[in-house]
Amino acid sequence: MSCDDELRLNFEDLIQKGNRLVDALSEDQLVNIVGASKLKRKVKQEISFLTKVLQKNLMKKEHVLCSNLHHLEAVVNKIQQTSNIFAISKTFQFTDESKTVKKINVDIVTEDGTKWIKIKSRNPKAITQIATGDSSFGQKSMIDQAIEYLQCADQNPAMFQAPKICIHFAQGVEATLSNILKNMNIDVSGNIISQQLDTGSSFDELTSTSIVSHTDLQNRRSESEQISRDIQKLNLDVSTMIAYVSSLTNGGSDHLFHDPLLNQQAEWERRRPVKPILDALFQGKTLIACQNAVDDFKTIVETMAGDEETRRAQNLINSIQVVPNTPTAKAMALEKRGKIKTRSINIFGTGDSLGAMTVTANNGFIRSAQSQGMDFVTYVHESRALTENKEIRCDDERS
Repeated sequence: MSCDDELRLNFEDLIQKGNRLVDALSEDQLVNIVGASKLKRKVKQEISFLTKVLQKNLMKKEHVLCSNLHHLEAVVNKIQQTSNIFAISKTFQFTDESKTVKKINVDIVTEDGTKWIKIKSRNPKAITQIATGDSSFGQKSMIDQAIEYLQCADQNPAMFQAPKICIHFAQGVEATLSNILKNMNIDVSGNIISQQLDTGSSFDELTSTSIVSHTDLQNRRSESEQISRDIQKLNLDVSTMIAYVSSLTNGGSDHLFHDPLLNQQAEWERRRPVKPILDALFQGKTLIACQNAVDDFKTIVETMAGDEETRRAQNLINSIQVVPNTPTAKAMALEKRGKIKTRSINIFGTGDSLGAMTVTANNGFIRSAQSQGMDFVTYVHESRALTENKEIRCDDERS
């Protein structure tokens, strides 16, 4: 076989590998995960490039060796081994010590956002050499990157704490570098390889420098990690208070309504009752609601609720702690458009400022905030309307 024929076969094999990655990212369990389509586009771009080069007979060995498909394959393989994926290929922004705004891409976000996984697919010896300064000018070492990951995580808390960083080395990592990363409070996965290079003195210097450079950050993260993941304070949105007192969720889901939306909600409630979910969530928790939420809830109840819904609403208000509107600067920075209104900013922002999980059915606000780069700690449930008065009229007309 000639060199050209062998190179062509290598191209064809690599393109087939790319197509397999596209198929993997199209599976039902992945297709709806945030960022999966973005990763799939990256794979397709690589396939398109390789296909064009192959068709024009412009193949070079470097095209195969340096193709990004090798790294993307490592990412997809790790995705398939990971459960409870929150997002894929998600970009986060942070400010470094020189006040420069930077961005990093996290390959896999898991455990409700509290764990970030970065995939490294380079040769372990090359990673070690770069870490000990044996690299071209401007090339970041693994330690430099790790410090940036920690800084970024510290500035992008999930569940009110800095996400845990895990670096997965698809081709393995040499033991000394692995130990340094673990000492920086970073999880390491992948095959641990016994040290082959004579880099002891370089690593001694590197370890000393790394410890000094990230000590303050590590102290801040230790304080953050003292916060319990089991959040004890729940911030109720108007949509949650309405759902909790609705006739639909309190035995009235068998009624019929003129409004198709209410009939749909009644069917949902028969299939997936909301009240038991909220009761289980509320148990043992401190319930709060900001003044804006309570005032608007009262107005809605006065306008639309039936007698029993009104009674349940008063009991609910009596059981929660009403707090002032104190939205965080993060929430206040949201641009008001679409689903982002002043009330939602006050509600979600107050929960954020008080370290409370916001319970809501307002998915529209969450998506709109995410489109502006803002994430809030939330528990989302299905919406339910106040229906008591409408079910009475419908029943009367049917009779």
